[in-house]
This record gives sequence, C-alpha cells and structure tokens, in this order.
Amino acid sequence: GLLLYLGLPTNGPRIGSYANPKVAVLVVDIQEDYTGPNARRPYRDGTKIVQATNSLIGQAQEHGALVGYVANVFENPVIRLVTGGINAPGAPGTEIDARITRLPGAPTFKKGRGDAFSNPALDAWLRQNQVDRLVIVGLDAAHCVNATTRGALNRGYQVTLVTDGIATESRRTLEDLAREWQAAGAVVRSSMEW
Repeated sequence: GLLLYLGLPTNGPRIGSYANPKVAVLVVDIQEDYTGPNARRPYRDGTKIVQATNSLIGQAQEHGALVGYVANVFENPVIRLVTGGINAPGAPGTEIDARITRLPGAPTFKKGRGDAFSNPALDAWLRQNQVDRLVIVGLDAAHCVNATTRGALNRGYQVTLVTDGIATESRRTLEDLAREWQAAGAVVRSSMEW
C-alpha cells in the first residue's frame, strides 16, 4: 500500500489560460545518491543524463524558459527504512548532482512522494510565473518522472519529456513508458526542439 501511494500522481485545479504563457524545465531527482560520483544507488546512464540535462538547461536559458529542480527528501522514517536511508534529510546524497548546472535564483522543490506536485509550492511557482508547458528530464522514468508527468497532465499543463535526459532502472522500458505518456497526451522527444 505505501509504495503504491508514493507512486500515485496527485490532482489539483486546472491551470488557467495565460496571455503570454511560459515554459519551465523540471529537473527531477538528478541527485548525488543516484548520479553523483559516490552514488549510493547509481544509475548506469548517470553521466549521460547529467550531460543531456545541462544541454537542456543551456537551451532553456537561451530561450527564456524557467528552470526548477526537484529532489527526493524522505522525512518519513518508514520510507527511509524501506529505501535504506537514501535521500534522508540533510544527507549529502540528497543534494542535486553537483555537475548539474544550477541557475541563480532557480528554486528546488523537495518532495517525499513520486509526483513533484505533491509539494504544493511547485504548482504555486508555475502558476505565479504563468507556465503552461513543462519540459521534464530526470529519474526514474517509471516512478517519479511518470508520476510528475501525470500530475502535470491532471492539472492541464502541456508536457514534453526529453528522453535523452531520462533514465530508468525499472523493468519497464523507456520506450514502453514513452508510448504511455504519448497516449496520455504528452509529447516525447529524444532531444529538445524549441
């Protein structure tokens, strides 16, 4: 039951229509514990994901898009026990991978569930900045990226997933997940085309 709950997307009010809508890149869970040089649970494509994400952040800057970072931080002691202490509050592995380009003033949203929208500050920031389109990269395609994508679609955001910047260690393949995202209304690309 607990793991199912952690993976469920959230629901919220649909976004409005904006006169000058913006785009935001969400960097989901590219953290030291997963992609850093001393990762406790390393992803085999970690370096590739970091490079693709940094390229996307550079493009976002060129095109005036916002960038927000999302990080797993497991406050719940039961979840910390199940995950072996990965992403414990204050632990160095919880930090965004140091190789990821950090933009000054760009927020980091902490979450304790798969869907980044489980932190209401994310949706509030997106609405305040009149964002209607999200470009998502990160980990894990079958879990947090999937739940965040569905949480965004539930609120009426347009979603583009850039597969060069997405990895999974799940039994489900990225190709299978991409088909599901497209069926749900998301756009899937291997690299970003602005």
